[in-house]
Amino acid sequence: MNITLFVEQLVGLYLLIAGTALVIRRRELHAVVADFQRSPALIMMGGMFALLFGLGVVLTHNLWAWEPGLIVTILGWFALVKGSFLLIWPKVWMSLAPKNPQSLARFVGVEGVVLQLLAASVLWGAYAARM
Repeated sequence: MNITLFVEQLVGLYLLIAGTALVIRRRELHAVVADFQRSPALIMMGGMFALLFGLGVVLTHNLWAWEPGLIVTILGWFALVKGSFLLIWPKVWMSLAPKNPQSLARFVGVEGVVLQLLAASVLWGAYAARM
């Protein structure tokens, strides 16, 4: 299997599982986000993981062709920027999060559905390419 298909399958499955978790657990995630926002250690670890994910995708899958795999490239760059901001300017990034628990639950639910749709597109492209 080539690295492009591997990265697309990996990211697609991650998006599918993470999106489903956000939809199912959206009401309880406001407590998770509140804890995250109060903990400099968690913010730094989140930044490190996002940066690592973003660098991994950008270095192995920096493809700008108009196809489902483009979603992976864009998400990789987004993760790289998010990770950098969380490490260098954490307060700026965290100020973008909704403060109201109801708004946060709604936002997380919509984000979960969007991740599921992106996952379907990426996985369709990755698995259709194998046939």
